[in-house]
Amino acid sequence: MNCYKILFIAWFLFGIKASATNYYSEVSSVWIFSGHPGSEDQNEVFADKVESIRKTLSQDYHVTNENIHSYVNVGDNSSSPCTKENILKAFININEAVKKGQNCLIIFLGHANSTAKDIHFNLPGSDLSIKELSKAINPVKKQGSLGIIWAVESGERAVKLFRNKNCTLLASAETEDRDNEPVLNEMFDKLLDKNLVDTNKDGMVTFLEMHTLAKKEVKKWYQDKGLIQLEKIILDGDGNGIGTSAPSSADAKRANKTILKY
Repeated sequence: MNCYKILFIAWFLFGIKASATNYYSEVSSVWIFSGHPGSEDQNEVFADKVESIRKTLSQDYHVTNENIHSYVNVGDNSSSPCTKENILKAFININEAVKKGQNCLIIFLGHANSTAKDIHFNLPGSDLSIKELSKAINPVKKQGSLGIIWAVESGERAVKLFRNKNCTLLASAETEDRDNEPVLNEMFDKLLDKNLVDTNKDGMVTFLEMHTLAKKEVKKWYQDKGLIQLEKIILDGDGNGIGTSAPSSADAKRANKTILKY
């Protein structure tokens, strides 16, 4: 075998390895924002939920504690208060992380109120409008990506306002106007359970797999209670601002690349 063939084979194999490495957007840092839960007695419930998510991410998915940033209004010193000011400051850091090539997972928990043109994420003090938040997602070209889980009301409108080609978004959406807490809020123990979500057992949990499981579990929740289903789980994989419970091939392809690895 001459030197040209050897060089060609080495170049080819390197290309395959590089392609496999770059194909997936593995989450390396996580931000969790737990807004006002609707009543003071639910603050502890939400704080416990956030702590459970932190524990699962660090133990099962090897996201280091220093790369899990949680914002709640009660709890231990590992968290910061979830206020409008702190969320907007956090997004400055999120943008910097994405510019450097990190892939970030962002989780919103809580309640929101809708107006004719906007959605307001309920917080102690001033609420945060989603228009303000969408502006905080820097539109410049990035090396990394954002995966957003919106476990708050008005998911369909949130997807439109979050429209960004660097975002993959999983959200709860109402089939009619209502003010109830999304069932998706109760699903995080299952949504992050690698044994349930990773259907092909390849050591990776993708946004597409999370969407599939969330749809199944939300439907089951309503059936078990004998209720008409008032919530659907939607996915916007390619960041075009259109969320659907039956993802297009473009949505599915992108969502299948945004992963948590274990």
